[in-house]
Amino acid sequence: MTGGLLIGFLLLVIYGATLGMGSVEIPLLRLAEIWLGKWQWVYALVLLAAVLTTALANLHGLASRVVKPPGYWLCVVITAVAGFVIAQYGFISLVAFLYPLLGLCNIVLLAGLCYYSLNKFKTVRRNR
Repeated sequence: MTGGLLIGFLLLVIYGATLGMGSVEIPLLRLAEIWLGKWQWVYALVLLAAVLTTALANLHGLASRVVKPPGYWLCVVITAVAGFVIAQYGFISLVAFLYPLLGLCNIVLLAGLCYYSLNKFKTVRRNR
């Protein structure tokens, strides 16, 4: 019971600290500004490093799977430029567009998997 009360209290504290964060482009940086004051730049650098290393790893993974070695660097450059251009639209607008789009794509994928599974189940059942 004490653990539940503690978790509930922590959730209330987090909720109170994040009020009004919906209109901020990057809420974590706003929280760093509130909590860390003039040291927020340290957190911003760590966050930037995390984003860049993730982007580089994903860029390498995509390029190495899509093309053979002679075209690797061309794919890297084209994908990086495309990512840079797309990033100019802003995080909030990209999430508002891409999140529902990816949800719809996953619904279509799930429907296809269900259809495939049902057909496979019917085929196995007929062959018995």
